[in-house]
Amino acid sequence: MKRKCFWLSFLLFSILSGALFALAQEGGKGGIYEVVYPLGRSNLKVLPLAPHIPDLRGKTICGSGHSFNGDEVVAEVAKLLQERYPGLKHVPNSEIPDEVATREEIAKLKEVLKKKGCDAVISSTGC
Repeated sequence: MKRKCFWLSFLLFSILSGALFALAQEGGKGGIYEVVYPLGRSNLKVLPLAPHIPDLRGKTICGSGHSFNGDEVVAEVAKLLQERYPGLKHVPNSEIPDEVATREEIAKLKEVLKKKGCDAVISSTGC
């Protein structure tokens, strides 16, 4: 079995070396080659990010960590931020919808975040 793998590797190396040698013999003409990505072209529309919040004093942050220990992680991060930024209000993740898979659920999440006056969201997957 090891001999077959060796000879197969040797054959593949020889073929690739020959192809590279042939390309080098062309004198490096610097041609343009078309490459087709196997997954196709992306149709993703890139949206701009929200602007940076320079100071969190007096702002409202909402927690979103509904997985294993996510609520503890969000609560701890919020506590540390409140120590650093006086007046920071934290809306716990128990007041935020935890299912956001469908368009309707995403719309509901946006509505709740606006209603709560959230300036930023702390999202956690837990650990």
